Amino acid sequence: MPEPQTQSHTILQLICFKLGCEEFGVDILKVREIVPMQYIAHLPQTPESVAGIINLRGNLIPVIHLRKKFGLDDIEIDDKTRIIVFAIAGKLIGMIVDRVERVFRMREDQFEPPPDLGIGKIQDYVIGMGKSEQSLVILIDIEKILSDEEMIQLEDIRKMKQAYKAVETKKQAGNDQVQSSTAPGTNSAGPSQKDRSKLKKASKPTTGKRAAGSKSISKPKK
Repeated sequence: MPEPQTQSHTILQLICFKLGCEEFGVDILKVREIVPMQYIAHLPQTPESVAGIINLRGNLIPVIHLRKKFGLDDIEIDDKTRIIVFAIAGKLIGMIVDRVERVFRMREDQFEPPPDLGIGKIQDYVIGMGKSEQSLVILIDIEKILSDEEMIQLEDIRKMKQAYKAVETKKQAGNDQVQSSTAPGTNSAGPSQKDRSKLKKASKPTTGKRAAGSKSISKPKK
């Protein structure tokens, strides 16, 4: 008798993070790195969900508030808050999460498609829901979280910040050059300090002794 065929299921490796009480899972291959919360440069006239820009080792990366994107209330940032940097459509985008829980492996068949609850856009990026020993994991497609319009806005923000940084770098380089050219002991325009000292001594009037080589003038006799 032929042996029964066994089904092979794809194993998904996920980064799981928390927003409030809910646990979300994203494909680990989309994650570039996870960094602690850091200074974010806020920009005016940007969507509410855009937190701003971070400078990560010279890379200017736009950052999204996932809580605001999901319509959740703000909470206080603490030492567990993290920024997950994703590679989305060839661009680096950071997303603020409450905390990163774990790396989790789950078979693809353990996920069920999300029920159609008519709850709007969240249906577009929720791929499935799977139950682990600890909790219910909501699997999301990180590339579908941002609309095309939002992606264009984020790219414009990144380019604007990059251009500003280039101008500031050029300006600083010019200032450094001016400072080095006017520093003491450098070959700047005009006489050096040593030459100025010589000129000062030469300009002083001679008193008392007659200058060497000068001729005496005798007074006429009466």
